[in-house]
Amino acid sequence: MLSRRGFLGAVLSAAGALVAACLPSANGRTEPPTFAPPSGPPAASSSVSPSASPTASPIGSASPAADLRRTIAGLLVVGFRGMTVAEAGPVADAIARLGLGGIVLFDRDQTTGNPRNVQSPKQLRALTAGLQGLAGERRLIVAIDQEGGRVARLSPATGF
Repeated sequence: MLSRRGFLGAVLSAAGALVAACLPSANGRTEPPTFAPPSGPPAASSSVSPSASPTASPIGSASPAADLRRTIAGLLVVGFRGMTVAEAGPVADAIARLGLGGIVLFDRDQTTGNPRNVQSPKQLRALTAGLQGLAGERRLIVAIDQEGGRVARLSPATGF
């Protein structure tokens, strides 16, 4: 059986291998591709800051491989079992160390039927605030499996 930490590592490794296959050295190029700015004045609706540099690394890690791992981790939103940051284990570590992009919350565990992430408004505030604290200055995506209709994860049964 694969642990959560092992699963997360496998997903990041596979995504890294996929992205690495697209890098210039893998396809015979000797120079990395360059991106020319669009000609003419920027569009009025552009949300990109003129001082933003496409080659600057916001993380400032030591190697391109580490930058790639952080970039991939930032694209992932994962679920976990636990009501507290301490119970989030490898996911909490991935938020703090790897820059995991976000989490998805569930009210019940499909395997056991026990509560999974949502117990009360106070508990949920503490959980999400604690995980956001691990993300530092980055905004952590926090999603919930809310289908509407009869399926309501934030229900009166849990104080919502």
